Amino acid sequence: MFISIKYKYIILYSILTIVPILVVDIIAYQVLTEKLRDNIIKSNQEIITQSNDMLTLIKDAKFEMQKSSEQQKIIYYSLANSVMGRGSEIVISDGEGKLIYTTNSHLADKKLHLQAISSSRRSGNYLVDYLQVERIAIYSFNPMTKWYLVVFTPTENVFDKIAYIQKLMIALILVSIIIVTALIFLISSHLTSPIHKLTRTIQRIEKGDLDLEAQKQVFIKDEMWQISLSFNNVVNKLKNHMQYEYLFRIKSNEAKFLALQSQINPHFLHNTLETINSIARVEKVPIISELSMSLSKMFRYNAFTEKKYVPIREEMDHVENYLNVQLIRFNGQIEKHIEIDPEILDFKTVKFVLQPIVENCFVHAFKNKVNKGLISIHGYREEGHALIEISDNGPGMDSGKISDINEVLARWDWIMDEGELSRSKIGIYNVNSRIRMAFGEDFGVMLRPNHPQGLSVIVTLPVILEEGKLVV
Repeated sequence: MFISIKYKYIILYSILTIVPILVVDIIAYQVLTEKLRDNIIKSNQEIITQSNDMLTLIKDAKFEMQKSSEQQKIIYYSLANSVMGRGSEIVISDGEGKLIYTTNSHLADKKLHLQAISSSRRSGNYLVDYLQVERIAIYSFNPMTKWYLVVFTPTENVFDKIAYIQKLMIALILVSIIIVTALIFLISSHLTSPIHKLTRTIQRIEKGDLDLEAQKQVFIKDEMWQISLSFNNVVNKLKNHMQYEYLFRIKSNEAKFLALQSQINPHFLHNTLETINSIARVEKVPIISELSMSLSKMFRYNAFTEKKYVPIREEMDHVENYLNVQLIRFNGQIEKHIEIDPEILDFKTVKFVLQPIVENCFVHAFKNKVNKGLISIHGYREEGHALIEISDNGPGMDSGKISDINEVLARWDWIMDEGELSRSKIGIYNVNSRIRMAFGEDFGVMLRPNHPQGLSVIVTLPVILEEGKLVV
């Protein structure tokens, strides 16, 4: 069952706030009610005790002779109702329970006043039930007259103030619960708002919309702000990774296209070259056999090797086949010198990273060269990297241009407008981009002058075996 964290907060805060408030209010109500009840009884007790002094005047014979029974009755009623309020009844008796006077003979007949006389205390109170109405009896003993004054009053009349306080307390409890609930809702909404926004952002990203960011501008920075920043970084890295993967595929296809753009049907050309090689061997023409065999191996590598990564050994075989074709073409005007440390031959690289650079030597370095040309390929391991340096003895390039190209290569400016670049430059930038996308920004291509003459291109690769194991 899914429950929003917002409502979890509301439930938790309600338990932690509303329940204690209710408990405190109930306890306070009970304590206050009990205290108020005791104060009311105590106050009425004092009033009855003070009023009991009037009994001395009533007992006075002179006073009794001067007053008629009707006048005495009025005095008694006034005494009862002034002491305890409306609905009160009074019973006056001596210490033996003999009735002196009462405002309600039926009540007196019930002998409810005898409990006061039997008590050892001179004043006090107790509860009685008369005509199915609960009444409180408050009594006081007059030591001068030896009479007991007992006043019976319905409890609801005595504690009507308590009923009012009950209603007031209930109203206060309800108001406090409403206010606290509203505050809990507002606080929970405020606390969970970043979580809901982040959740909605994640749901939209799941649908493929990566152009979204979690909330970054906040009034107070907290853990949710840190999570939002980390989430944005993860999304940006994911977006960049997807772009890199997409561009890597484009670059790989582009490199393959550049290597195969003259290929009409690789199977047909491969079979044709094999046929030419067979005829050349039969006719004993080794140069044609070597040329056709090298071309056949090149087409096989281009057309039938679908692996994303290959060992440097296979890439070097492809370069040597290409050089065999070109050296036959230039008929001894160009020489090659290859020196590769066997340790790096099993290290991993992407396809088509060396042949485009070697091709640049023939396109630029040897285009108008009069003297004999030389291509040197030197492979070695240095400081945890596999380096392959391809050098020529051509006219080279001025230092300013080398710096400009290296700056672009170091910047990894693979989003540049390649439509304005020459094919040879596309090859260099393409190789650099694919290496960096495959292995990271610590790897790629760099140019430097070749002394005493020419240009060197250094390809930096990781020391990783084809199985993906890091070589240390």
